Amino acid sequence: MEYYEKALDIKLELLGTEHPDTATTYNNIAIVYKAMGNDDKAMKYYEKALDIREKTLGAEHPLTAATYNNIAGVYKAMGNYDKAMKYYEKALDIREKTLGAEHPLTAATYNNIAGVYKDIGEYDNAMEYYEKALDIKLESLGTEHPYTVTTYNNIAVVYKAMGNYDKAMKYYEKALDIREKTLGAEHPLTAVTYYNIAFVYEAVGDYDKALEHAHKAREIYEEVFGEDNSNTKKVYKLLSYLYAKKEDHDRSHEYAVKADIEDE
Repeated sequence: MEYYEKALDIKLELLGTEHPDTATTYNNIAIVYKAMGNDDKAMKYYEKALDIREKTLGAEHPLTAATYNNIAGVYKAMGNYDKAMKYYEKALDIREKTLGAEHPLTAATYNNIAGVYKDIGEYDNAMEYYEKALDIKLESLGTEHPYTVTTYNNIAVVYKAMGNYDKAMKYYEKALDIREKTLGAEHPLTAVTYYNIAFVYEAVGDYDKALEHAHKAREIYEEVFGEDNSNTKKVYKLLSYLYAKKEDHDRSHEYAVKADIEDE
């Protein structure tokens, strides 16, 4: 932040308050505040960037669309879904007009809109936009691109929320297959997919399969992050729960202790 603020001071002095490069620095400062969890400050700087970009580049420029998208993300983080949707739709309108309906950035905006619908429980609408995003990503990026895998994962999340566990499993397994091929069986993102699959098996009462996948996630997290990492402890908590469901109370207690939930 210190260096972005120094850059901003220089740009304000040399270029003025309404130069596109000044807007870029406002945008960069906003990104840092967003990463720090300071949504109010992030919004303040994104709005400064937006004001300049609308004046100097126009309301339909790709960089203006990017700022709409960023502002929407802050509103979503704040739980203001109406405002988030408003700004995502502004970004989508520009991207469809300037980049086309098949561009990866258009797909990213479909994905973002789907995320809002998912968060407010409108799963049919979420699925519609995730599928639009997936079609574009398959065409423009291919079946094994990380962004394609992310959309498989998102679709699986929605199917699970809808109680359609067969479909959820189908899409998680697509994600797992690609991550194992492209990232390897020991990668943290592969572990995330094992963890997600474990929850689907838990939901249908197949605790043995759930334990199998949870342990795969545990092994990766322990190797990569160690036992005290928050992600590892989440897996321990799941394992404790699964062993309790199988009435294996010794193992359940063992993982409860590891997860720091022994007093719950």
